[in-house]
Amino acid sequence: MKGVEVTSVVLCDEVRREVAGSAIIIGAKPSGPPVADDKITHLLRLALYIELEVPFPAPKKVAFRLRDTKMDYNVLEHSFELPEMDDSEETEGDFDLRGVVVCVLNEDNVEIRGSGILEVQIKYDRSKWSKVREFVFPTV
Repeated sequence: MKGVEVTSVVLCDEVRREVAGSAIIIGAKPSGPPVADDKITHLLRLALYIELEVPFPAPKKVAFRLRDTKMDYNVLEHSFELPEMDDSEETEGDFDLRGVVVCVLNEDNVEIRGSGILEVQIKYDRSKWSKVREFVFPTV
């Protein structure tokens, strides 16, 4: 089975879901907000919007975390059960059938312990954690 491919990671203030299923990304950022190095910075809200392509058959579970590897702690972490998907339609030839899944992590009252580079990491089923994106959180 080929692995999960992360196609998009957006750091933002919040992600809202409409009734029809569309996502509204609020406060998208190319980097994290400025944070203090001499004390904990409290953020009212922090979110990740993640799009991924999953193979058929799909893994049962995928997990994401925003990790400060320097301070060795997770800022955000969540796991998702993936919907059952299959390649039930008959096809001829060697096609790579994949489905798109959107994962949203919204967290209130987030603590950042200092500036640096925070990694977005993924793990699915029994795989090891692997880095998919980095965000710089600069010093105030």
